[in-house]
Amino acid sequence: MLSLDWDIVWTIVNLLILFLLLKHFLFKPITKMMESRTAEIENNLKDAEDQKQKAAELTAQYEEKLQGAHAEAAQIVSEAKQRGQKEYDAILKSAAQDAQKEQERSRADLEREREEMLRGVQENVTELVLLTASKLSQKELDQESDRKLVDAFLAEGEEQP
Repeated sequence: MLSLDWDIVWTIVNLLILFLLLKHFLFKPITKMMESRTAEIENNLKDAEDQKQKAAELTAQYEEKLQGAHAEAAQIVSEAKQRGQKEYDAILKSAAQDAQKEQERSRADLEREREEMLRGVQENVTELVLLTASKLSQKELDQESDRKLVDAFLAEGEEQP
């Protein structure tokens, strides 16, 4: 008959008990820890993906704002150029007006100086004519009447040309 060796049976029983104990105290906690670690890694991956998506959205928003800022800066520069051109034109117009006024004032000054010079020349001519007339007539004439006579003569000469 078959004989059973009790050592083998006890070894098998011991191995089964050891397996059950290991399964209960070692494998279950390790499996549980591995499952929690896997869930944590999956959550971290999901969070990382969410963060990546949020970063992409923020980057798109920043790009849009940056383009808006560039457009606004270009508009500001354009407006500044227009204001500068208007100021430049106003300054040129003002300078032209000032130059025109200065030219008119210079002309008036020249005309006044010319008239003063002509009056001076007329007085000198009057004196010379009176002196010449008195030398020719060898007598002294009344200065007041002579002066009126010469002034009338010179006035006729000015009207003729």
